[in-house]
Amino acid sequence: MENKICSKVGVMDLLSPPECVRAMKTLNREAFKKTIRVTYLDVEKVQMAHINEPLKKYFLKLSNMKPVHIGTKNRLFLNPLIVRSFEDFPADICGLLDNLNISSQAFGEHDITLTYANYNASSVLKAILPKGEPPLTSFSTIGHIIHLNIKEHLLDYKNVIAEVLLDKVRNAKTVVYKKNIINNVYRNFEMEILCGEPNFLTSVIEYGVKFEFDFSKVYWNPRLSTEHDRIVSLLASQDALFDVFAGVGPFAVRAAKKRCLVFANDLNPDSYKWLNHNVKLNKKCVGHITTFNKDGGDFIMSDTKENLLKIWKDKYFLGNIHIVMNLPASALTFLKYFKGLVSESDLANVDINRIKNCLPIVHCYFFVKEPEQKQAVFERDSEFKYDETIHKFHQVRSVSTGKDMYRVTFEMPFEIMVVGNSDGPASKRLCRE
Repeated sequence: MENKICSKVGVMDLLSPPECVRAMKTLNREAFKKTIRVTYLDVEKVQMAHINEPLKKYFLKLSNMKPVHIGTKNRLFLNPLIVRSFEDFPADICGLLDNLNISSQAFGEHDITLTYANYNASSVLKAILPKGEPPLTSFSTIGHIIHLNIKEHLLDYKNVIAEVLLDKVRNAKTVVYKKNIINNVYRNFEMEILCGEPNFLTSVIEYGVKFEFDFSKVYWNPRLSTEHDRIVSLLASQDALFDVFAGVGPFAVRAAKKRCLVFANDLNPDSYKWLNHNVKLNKKCVGHITTFNKDGGDFIMSDTKENLLKIWKDKYFLGNIHIVMNLPASALTFLKYFKGLVSESDLANVDINRIKNCLPIVHCYFFVKEPEQKQAVFERDSEFKYDETIHKFHQVRSVSTGKDMYRVTFEMPFEIMVVGNSDGPASKRLCRE
């Protein structure tokens, strides 16, 4: 069946791949070949300037096929699903053609052969994958790498999906499949190369900032680019950012490029390596960022505390302090390290009012199964008491059915940081977002 070439098609299927490719598990490009009859209009070259723009929406638009064929006359191939006869043109187009002395004699039909090259990835996959089943909805591109997260019902088609995407997605050289969920402390996952080059060293540009890394050893999700930008846009050049789970630097490097004072940490030694690489790659960051390779809890209790105290003692620091905690599987559980982080003896030479007017604004990410569970999950995992005047939730994205990613943004109460009491009176200054 996969080697059969189909020629009989209905009107609505005219521009779609042949039905015989359905359920194909090994890509046979020849099976996509078929001959169809399309309509055309022959016009003089001097007339093109007058009709090219008005007729564009009626052109036959297929990959790797130009709708205008140059010859003694220009032949304009038309979409047969829209224009099946000369009378199908609307009145305004008919009037234009009449003014140019273009009559029905210039209209005709012509057989053309469509091949695999004439279909885009979406059309090919729609034709191949089973009817009545949820389709492949999306995939991620990380530089030259295509990252697939395939549902179970499509696993038998993973190789043909990969081949099609490698053929059709511009600049793609490698297609990988995530074999399991992220379940280790380094936030990378086991992957299988489905086709292409076994090369995981890649580069991406996010909002004008270049990042390079080994995708097989670090975490990078292009679907978070909007969220990265949302947080970075809150920062001014005089602000400070503590990035507890910095990865390769999507928050930290961009903040440093804005000349913020940045302290960026990640436990994964490969993430730490590429974080430093990306700091050097974006030269404007150098001198504005300090990097660490520690457990998030250790980073909070040591380096975050130390530098918070320095900032509070610095009378020239006039900005805001932001703390980003993007480890949604467990970041809430790290909030406990802020309880009693600063002792009264630490504050012996610090103006308390200065601290209360410069408390950190925390942006902490987490997963929930249902949106209405976000408050309960926050309280359970953070061991903080929810206060609607302080804690503001934002839905970042829907990860999958029954799994949403949220961010809670709030100003860390003075009473928690100094006294360690999450149930005591809290500062009512709202988060600035």
